[in-house]
Amino acid sequence: MTLLGRDADLAAMRELLASARESRGGGLVIRGEGGVGKTALLRAAEEEAAGAGMRVLRATGVETESELPFASLHQVLAPGLDRLGALPAPQAAALRGAFGLSAERVDDRFLISLGALGLLADLADEGPLLVSVDDAQWLDRPSAEALGFVARRLVAEPIALLFAAREGDARRFDGPGIPDRRVAGLERAAARALLEASAGGAVAPHVAERLVTVTGGNPLALVEMPQLLEPDQLAGRRPLPEHLPLTSRLEQSFAERARGLDEGARAVLAVAAADDTGALGVVAAAAARLGAGAEAIEAAERSGLLGIAGDRVTLRHPIARAALHRGLALGARRAAHLALAEVLSGDDEADRRAWHRAAAAIAPDEAIAAELERTAERAGLRSGHAAAAAALERAARLSADDAARARRLVAAAEAAWQAGRAPLAQGLADEAEALAGDDALRNRVRSVRAAIAMVRGRPADAHALLLEAAAHAPDPAVRADLLLRAGEAAAAAGDAAGLARADERAAGLPAGVAVAGRAWLAGVRRAAEGRIAEALEPLRAASAASEGEDDPRQLVWSSNADAWLGDLDRTLVLQRRAIELARARGALGTVAVALTRRGALLAWHGRVHEAWADGEEALRLTEEAGIENSTAQARAVLAGVAALRGDEDACREHAERALAQAARRGLLATWETTTFALSELALARRRYEEALERLAQMAAGGRRVMTPLAHHAAVPRLVEAAVRAGRPEAAAAPLERFARWAGLTGAPGAAALLLRCRGLVAGGEEGLALLEAAVAEPDPARWSLSRARSELFLGEALRRARRRGEARAALRPALEAFEGLGATAWADRAREELAATGESLRRRDPGAVAALTPQERRIARSVAEGSSNKEVASQLFLSPKTVEYHLGKVFQKLGIGSRADLAALGVDAFA
Repeated sequence: MTLLGRDADLAAMRELLASARESRGGGLVIRGEGGVGKTALLRAAEEEAAGAGMRVLRATGVETESELPFASLHQVLAPGLDRLGALPAPQAAALRGAFGLSAERVDDRFLISLGALGLLADLADEGPLLVSVDDAQWLDRPSAEALGFVARRLVAEPIALLFAAREGDARRFDGPGIPDRRVAGLERAAARALLEASAGGAVAPHVAERLVTVTGGNPLALVEMPQLLEPDQLAGRRPLPEHLPLTSRLEQSFAERARGLDEGARAVLAVAAADDTGALGVVAAAAARLGAGAEAIEAAERSGLLGIAGDRVTLRHPIARAALHRGLALGARRAAHLALAEVLSGDDEADRRAWHRAAAAIAPDEAIAAELERTAERAGLRSGHAAAAAALERAARLSADDAARARRLVAAAEAAWQAGRAPLAQGLADEAEALAGDDALRNRVRSVRAAIAMVRGRPADAHALLLEAAAHAPDPAVRADLLLRAGEAAAAAGDAAGLARADERAAGLPAGVAVAGRAWLAGVRRAAEGRIAEALEPLRAASAASEGEDDPRQLVWSSNADAWLGDLDRTLVLQRRAIELARARGALGTVAVALTRRGALLAWHGRVHEAWADGEEALRLTEEAGIENSTAQARAVLAGVAALRGDEDACREHAERALAQAARRGLLATWETTTFALSELALARRRYEEALERLAQMAAGGRRVMTPLAHHAAVPRLVEAAVRAGRPEAAAAPLERFARWAGLTGAPGAAALLLRCRGLVAGGEEGLALLEAAVAEPDPARWSLSRARSELFLGEALRRARRRGEARAALRPALEAFEGLGATAWADRAREELAATGESLRRRDPGAVAALTPQERRIARSVAEGSSNKEVASQLFLSPKTVEYHLGKVFQKLGIGSRADLAALGVDAFA
């Protein structure tokens, strides 16, 4: 296909196709105003791809189909649905449910996206693919999300994903994370050539110049213009009209052309514009119900507005569809929709039928509203939550009374929230609240608003809403859930009084209701208030509740209880299990939140590479899912990683963004994790006053809830900063609290930390003896940041006592541990101390494993554990080809050649 003046645009698409053929997949969004030639560019790309041996899969967004969940995704994947059995079972089940091929319920929309990625990757095993999506602004939202998810993950697959999206419509295709290319009007020479070709001959130079100028080179306007002007006007023998039908008026010109036809042809065009099946049989049957037969269809085709190829019907241009649908008389449009609703009579057409009836409705109609409600139920079962929200909102508008309208608005708000459309959910909830006439509905509104506040707003607001909802909930189980959520919100906001209120109300619930959750709430409340002795029993009960548990939320509660008890190993085991369960279910949002929690804990304990991998993945996933508050926490984790690695610029960049969000939203955990990271950086750089100031703020407590990080993890750092700054008294109270906690919990490693703290405070010979005792405490970890720091402090004290040989003996293992952990900032300190003892050191080669990226390290670890590429892909929301690509990089960097070689290195090599 030859396109005038589109060499640069064609070159960009050819580059995309060439990269895909070389297994370097990617996506591209072509944007432009209506008529600028996006569809022609797509057709050119499809022709080129087919000529190069690529398989082409197509989808087209249709305005009247934009509320049918997964309609466009089905267009793309239909040729591969016989391969569903090759996917992991949860993904295959998700796609079957989404496409109505089974009655299975799909609880997470990201699992459908992952299934789409897997199915396309499987198709691409037979040869490179081009997925071509036209009119992307009219994609139904679930399809747009799934295809965007795929496009962002095309790394090593022979797949090109090309979208064309119209600018200027009320609805737009955002395509976050996918490269954009804006298509403008043609240059003057190409525009004149197209104009003359459309006119079938020469156009007077001054006429051509004006037409090119006023159309802005828009190809559709240039093609249409000769048909809208008289020959004498084109030849310059008569003046042009004062108001030319420019791009913004092309819709009107199409509608005017239709209005010039007879009634039968207009009816055919009205039906074709309202139809979303593209089937000639459907259009003909509906037109017949309006009295339009074969002659009318032929007349519509002769007008140039309708095209027929085999059993398919198309309109001249997407703009023509919009023009006809909106430009014809209201009565004609309503009649077309009603005729289509009558023709689409099968059970499998219930959703289309409902939407056509709704489009024809001009007054409240309870029967149609009920139909739409059933459509929403079906969409929800297929994880088409955005489509469900649209159906419920329209049903609300058609409701006959305020009670039904309020109920449907609440359900629409809930569906919009599940779809990740928080602003829409908030607006619907606000509207519903004004109409809600009973406590049950008002509580559902509060629940939606609280969920939004926890993820994208202020947890303190969520706490107030949830407490109010709990006060009006008659069902004890529902009340318990609301109170537990209120406790979580209070803890997230650092509201000690709010946490206490939630706990006190939960204590009044009937025995046997939410036992594990209430234990967590009671234990955390008491621990946060410093009442450790009273907290132990409920915390242990909450921890024990994890046995056999498969609910990731419950596992997170239990792991938090174990963090308060100081059992790092068990905390990490539970967090890992929560993440694995969430990954297996495709619950991307749950995975993202859990990764921020585990990443923070790993960073606290100096496990740099693992924390880095968790933080990076969490940042990517939370940004994709729109979980803004967890995005801030992911940045806090990465600030801690950068601090340990000695990267001050990266630490401060992440910290500034995290702290800004924490301040706006009142996010305690984010503030603490970031403050801890900045204090770690200050300690490594020997800026003790700065570290002391930050850590003292964390340890202050008061009316603020204390977390395990502030209560005991930060205390050894605070003692170090206070002693080095010459102000040991500043750490006296927190150290006493730490000692009580260590004695009561018997937490692994706490005894060694307490000895170290007392050694730093004591100084002199007594201090040396205490530090030696701290180092002598058993430590089963291969590399322990805590032990390494004790060795460093012992080495420093020995060097100051001029016992250089003994100092070197303490400092060498400290250096080795810091380097093994990836704690570069602390390794530099240990190296400086060793040099001060007179030891000549060469900087250690960090080894090949250190060259791996966090993503490569995670993949290497999973493969070393025995996971297949497909299993790793499913865990990490990637395609098998991408895993294979990264694994190749791992082999190259490590100088090995097989999975067996990787397994021989052992899982711990990638910790």
